[in-house]
Amino acid sequence: MRRVRALWNHWRHRRRREAELEEEIAAAAAILRQEQEAAGVDPAAAKRNAAMALGGMEQLKERVRQVWAGAWLDALGRDLAYGLRQLRRNPGFTAATILVLALGIGANTAVFSVVDEVWLRPRPVPQPEQVVRVFTSDRSSGGEVARGPSTYLDYETLRRDAKSFSGISFLQMRGALLDLRGGTRLMDVAVVGDNFFDLLAPRAAVGRVFTAAQARSPGALVAMLSYPFWNDQFGANAGLPGKDIRLDGQPVSVAGVLPRGFRGSEPLDTPDAWIPMSTWSKLTGERPTAVTGWSNPSDLFARLRPGISLHRANAELAVIAARLARTHPKTNAGRRMICLHESQVQGDGVEGWSLILLAISALVLLIACANVASLMIARARHRRHEFALRAALGASRTRLLRQLLTEAALLGAAATAAAIALGGWADAVLPQLLPPIDMGSTTPIDAHLTPRVLGYCLAAGLLSVVVFGVVPAWRGSRLPLAGAIQQNERTGTVRAKARSALVAAQVALSLVLAISAGLLVRSLWNMEAANPGFNAHQNMLVLDFGADFSKPTAYRAFVDEARRRIGAIAGVLGTAVAMRVPFGLSGAGATRNVFPAGATGVAAAHGIPVGVDPVSNNFFAMLGTNLLRGRPIAAHDLRTGARVMVINQTMARRFWPHQDAVGKTIRVGAAGGTIYRVIGIAQDSVNADFMEPSEPYFYVPLGLADYGELEMVVKTASNPSIAAPAVRHALLKLDPGLTIIYFATLRQHVAGAMADERASAELVTLLGGLGLLLALVGIYGLTSYVVGGRSREIGVRMAMGATRASVLRLVMAQTLGLTATGLAAGLIVALPITGVLRAWLYGVGPLAVPVFAVVAAVLILAACCAAAGPWWRAVSTNPAETLRNE
Repeated sequence: MRRVRALWNHWRHRRRREAELEEEIAAAAAILRQEQEAAGVDPAAAKRNAAMALGGMEQLKERVRQVWAGAWLDALGRDLAYGLRQLRRNPGFTAATILVLALGIGANTAVFSVVDEVWLRPRPVPQPEQVVRVFTSDRSSGGEVARGPSTYLDYETLRRDAKSFSGISFLQMRGALLDLRGGTRLMDVAVVGDNFFDLLAPRAAVGRVFTAAQARSPGALVAMLSYPFWNDQFGANAGLPGKDIRLDGQPVSVAGVLPRGFRGSEPLDTPDAWIPMSTWSKLTGERPTAVTGWSNPSDLFARLRPGISLHRANAELAVIAARLARTHPKTNAGRRMICLHESQVQGDGVEGWSLILLAISALVLLIACANVASLMIARARHRRHEFALRAALGASRTRLLRQLLTEAALLGAAATAAAIALGGWADAVLPQLLPPIDMGSTTPIDAHLTPRVLGYCLAAGLLSVVVFGVVPAWRGSRLPLAGAIQQNERTGTVRAKARSALVAAQVALSLVLAISAGLLVRSLWNMEAANPGFNAHQNMLVLDFGADFSKPTAYRAFVDEARRRIGAIAGVLGTAVAMRVPFGLSGAGATRNVFPAGATGVAAAHGIPVGVDPVSNNFFAMLGTNLLRGRPIAAHDLRTGARVMVINQTMARRFWPHQDAVGKTIRVGAAGGTIYRVIGIAQDSVNADFMEPSEPYFYVPLGLADYGELEMVVKTASNPSIAAPAVRHALLKLDPGLTIIYFATLRQHVAGAMADERASAELVTLLGGLGLLLALVGIYGLTSYVVGGRSREIGVRMAMGATRASVLRLVMAQTLGLTATGLAAGLIVALPITGVLRAWLYGVGPLAVPVFAVVAAVLILAACCAAAGPWWRAVSTNPAETLRNE
């Protein structure tokens, strides 16, 4: 407190103290002058001698000020004022430096805001460290703990027996249709336990959060909306809570809007609405019990009791899982349970990619810092006379160093402020590159400026000041005085070498960025050209519709008539329906347990889960999936309900190795299940993701029990967009109340499946392009600097007979040599770094020589373009004018 009080007093009385100091020094000088004059010295000489005896008037004032409290604050103020004047006198340098730094810091801030939203930011609830997720392993994991979903039996048992939790609830993702004035929209709905918000206790951004008691009230239909959906769909209408929206044709009251950043189970999963199970049961009639279970997998959320550790909770879960395995061996044998802090699973699947994005954006910032450091070194060369004069007048190297660091800090502060504005704009753009979780859902990322993001931006700005400011300031403060006054060219040569090293580093870093972008673009290209097991480039429409029929027979009659009418439309070659088509809304689709003959152990007791798709006739022909053996599912198989199946290659190899699978039989379902006969083998086809491994899969005839939400494909002779209006009209004419959930061309449909990869390639390419642009600016600046510094040499050479071609070779050699050095260093750095991208590449390895070669050639060409202007100035040098100026 004493120091603070001293600073305050100094600040309040600084003008008076300055006046008193001025008077005291003037009085002392007058006394010395009078003594000199009394000794017979000339008045002018006496005045000079008095000043010399005091050691210089201004120097004496400076020494006195240094012992005052707050002297450093005054010195800082003077440094800031002088630095601002210097930057104002050089607007071109100042603007270029701030722009380059702002781009680097802004890119980092924008990327971090997305990473923070997805991975780092805790759920906005009280005591988030107490929130845990409970997982149950499945039998296929061989007894190892896998982070799998839990059954209703697991949930009920834990809710009754687990003493480590103050409460437990569940979440499962569903879909519902929102009625709008212009039609309907498919919503991602999180169906949660009635006590879900009692357990997590978030504060609503608008309105209120429903409680378990309110959710269970007779006749109550309530929902919470997510912040992004409320903002996008309802224009952030603060009056919406308390009003009704129509879900699946029924009015549901909006209780409130959840806070920003309140997500679902997955990192990129932001449901549009949150509905309690009580409301969902009233909307759909679904009422899970320990016998019927859930129709969808569920994720369990729990809150640890105060003082209960994660280790103790997991010990209790192990006991409960063992008890369930004994009492319910059919469903729980070989299954284990584990709970993890939500922070441990929040970034699952994205933490690796988040780190890669942060590393790539950090490379952009390093390139920007190297660029600015190069500019600072060049500016220090032009200011060498100023530094020399200040040193001659008594300024120490520490004083010069402090001044240069102050100017660097001013540039960094201005660039950071600009980066905050730039990052705010980028936050609105970057999430648009990220794909929605499902067709028709809102933007999954709600990135925005938070205190954590702001702190990261400030830290990036401070770090950039250290990176680009310290070395140029140190070199500038150590400028040889004599050399600066005599304009010694050796200093310029040393600084050219320093700038060359910085530009080579920029080329190396930009090569790493460009190679990373090139690998991802090549991977995307391979996906687009790949054979996913069907003809992804044909003329076809893909649609998903949900018809409201109480009887499956009526629904089947509707589908048959719809296919007949659509098939009669001019230009339509055929149709097919299935429970799901590749990359459909249902994701990976359904699975059934199969029991192959001769199976032993767990496979014999519980079966092997295999993906299944009930399909109509013409399904393989319409999609263009090749049948390798046997025949496809035909119309008579649907009419007769034949127990036949078409399997994929992987299933044939897995269950009947070295045998002809056609004609074999296999049981589907537990004891007493249905025996199916294999009638054909189809080529392997992707289902939900291009990157998924080949797994066993089979197709069965579409039966009455499968007539729920269906997907249809319509093959056309020409552009499918031409036939789309007629197809839609035929469906709505047949059933005016039909809800068409999804309607797209096959090309659009497949492009949606590559949205993740496309977003990654676009984002990395954007950052790589920014890094390349900054590197080219550095090459241009260095080449201009070198040509300007060697203008006398070039003029002399040309005066002595050197041709323009020889001069061009001279300046080109330095630029291309520098670029080659940067490329060589960049290749060495890129080899281990790009290996990290292996998990995100499709059909291309991290050592793809063609990608490396193309990227290197592009960089060399870009470097030549950047240096073309200085090269032209070099060969256009007028020898006579140059020598005359010298």
